[in-house]
Amino acid sequence: MPEGNEVAGGVRRGKARIDDLIELMINAHALGVRVCVPATVASYDPATQKANVILGFLTARITDDGEVPDLPLQINVPVEWMRTSTGYLTFPLVPGDTGKVVICDRSLEKWLQTGSPTDPGLRTTHQLIDGVFQPGLHPDIDPITPPTSLTHTVLEGVLIKLGVGATTEAAVLGTIFLSLYNDLVTKFNAHIHVTTATVGASPTVGVLSPTVSPASPMVPGTHTSAKVTVE
Repeated sequence: MPEGNEVAGGVRRGKARIDDLIELMINAHALGVRVCVPATVASYDPATQKANVILGFLTARITDDGEVPDLPLQINVPVEWMRTSTGYLTFPLVPGDTGKVVICDRSLEKWLQTGSPTDPGLRTTHQLIDGVFQPGLHPDIDPITPPTSLTHTVLEGVLIKLGVGATTEAAVLGTIFLSLYNDLVTKFNAHIHVTTATVGASPTVGVLSPTVSPASPMVPGTHTSAKVTVE
């Protein structure tokens, strides 16, 4: 009696081939599903908050000559900034900046147009065009330098604006202001008024003390934030 895959005229062998085929089909489908892809900014539009990004994975296509790798794929997607209806935090986004594109499971087109729950319409899933770019992810060759702090929250940038109107008003540096203020207090408390009066036929020069109470110097640490520092 035949053994192994040869039982019953090759039924077992056929079953093995079907299982292998199903596994190959599942793997092929999984390879076509994109959920999260590293990406590099090619350009960014601040008005629409959308970016053209180059995906970090190469795709493949079937040509007349067989399967060949494509050039890197570039797509235009929304940028996800940290924001609410009354506040937001943004950073300069320039070509070469890196991050990741998170692929939504259904079409975003209608939701982007209305912002309301809606039937996506298209029956496709995990399409690259339905991605959202999140800045920050970087390759090992480009870490943040100097290394990130384990004890401090650091906000770094070429120019930092606290509020959209922070264009002309510069932040006051507490330590320098303290020194200037206390120097002014010292000079104010030490000043005198020189007067000239006539006594008989000769002028007499007199000195009068200030008529106001001396000002108190500013005490270090009483006017500054315990958590926020600027350079």
